[in-house]
Amino acid sequence: MYLKKLPPIATEKDYFYCKPSPVASEDKPWYYPVPVGKNTLGNMVKDMATEAGLSGKKTNHSLRVAGATSLYRAGVPERIIQERTGHRSLQSLRQYERTSVDQEMAVSRILSGEADSYNPKPEPISTCAVTEATCSTSIKIEEENPSPKASKQPMVQYNNCTVNVFGGGKAQASPAPYPQYLPPPSSLMDQWINEGYQDFADYTY
Repeated sequence: MYLKKLPPIATEKDYFYCKPSPVASEDKPWYYPVPVGKNTLGNMVKDMATEAGLSGKKTNHSLRVAGATSLYRAGVPERIIQERTGHRSLQSLRQYERTSVDQEMAVSRILSGEADSYNPKPEPISTCAVTEATCSTSIKIEEENPSPKASKQPMVQYNNCTVNVFGGGKAQASPAPYPQYLPPPSSLMDQWINEGYQDFADYTY
């Protein structure tokens, strides 16, 4: 966008920072083919920060530091950052590398044993873990506040299957829903009643 608004003669003479025109027009260049002076360039960021009401000391060097830090946090190799910033050595470039909160948290997770590898992005919470925690809480509430009408819940196994009978007709919370089974044959019901399993006779299928 900036290059398109420069006059053609400025490009021919290799003038990159040119004096802005007081009037901007869509069909005319926004700058004069006159290079900006050294002092004007040196105070440009400072003047812009003051007009914008930014606190703290802002200089042209602040942009260099911010650019190098942004590229470093984005995972750009140091050699490429060095080419963009113009640093002569990697040692001087590393003075501008600022760690982020996510990077510090990733290191903390490794030291605490929560993670095996470096991952600066926070890990999402597992939906499964949340579901299990909710179920566990529900079970605990049921145990702390038992219903006076609740009775023991017998479990009888037959033919490699499991029939779950809930006393009082109320199912308890569990981490996973119980599968639905067909009622046992009437012959087995008669056998259970004769053997003393009266609870099964009181339950309606």
